Amino acid sequence: MMTELSQRPRSKKPKPKEERPLVEHVELPHSLTDRTASLSEDLDAGVNSLRRGNEGIYRGDIIAGALLLPETRLLADLMLRGVSADDWRTAVWPDNVLRARQRKRAVRVASLIRSRLETVTPDVLELIRDGSGVVAVQATLAAAVKQSRLLGDFMRLVVAEQYRRFEPRLTKKTWDDYVDECHERDAHMPIWNQATRDRLRSSVFQTLAQAGYVQDTRSLRLQAVHVAERVAASLRASNDIYVLQCLEVSP
Repeated sequence: MMTELSQRPRSKKPKPKEERPLVEHVELPHSLTDRTASLSEDLDAGVNSLRRGNEGIYRGDIIAGALLLPETRLLADLMLRGVSADDWRTAVWPDNVLRARQRKRAVRVASLIRSRLETVTPDVLELIRDGSGVVAVQATLAAAVKQSRLLGDFMRLVVAEQYRRFEPRLTKKTWDDYVDECHERDAHMPIWNQATRDRLRSSVFQTLAQAGYVQDTRSLRLQAVHVAERVAASLRASNDIYVLQCLEVSP
């Protein structure tokens, strides 16, 4: 009996079947690949606002442009007219209302301006679109300050101090020292290389020159600025006291 059992052939275990992927690799057509890359550029330019919670209070998006008054007035009109998202995108590109040289630049600038305009009230939007001279400039500056603490705190902490000390002008050093102090206040602030710091300084100083706080970007000589009552009243009505303080740094 034991001999018969030992002589029986052992049953072979079945080989495991090869597992096939649920979805096999599919080559995308070039047209779809190009379109995907284009959409990726739009996302890179347009979703910065979604990341702000992880970037701290000081961001570098002002690097995309300074005051941008003509462009801001055009987009403020679109916003006040309540155009659809599709009409907004069409106006930016291919209509190119901002007259940018490249599509990527148009999308980036439009994204920056929209993030500014979305922070202010319809009253301020009307001042931007319909105001003349100083009123439109200062209303646009108010939107830029409210959207960018990097700009606002520079005006409130540094420019105001230069006025109080009767310093005749701003300097590159005042900017560099300010950025170093921002790191002390904001642990989540990005570490910018010197080239980026210089470009940010250029945007901020151009903004101050276009708003009249400095004579020009070469001399950086400080000038007295009086905030228009219509702008000040609109900011007080919306309780934007911080923004008003930033604008009222001049004695």
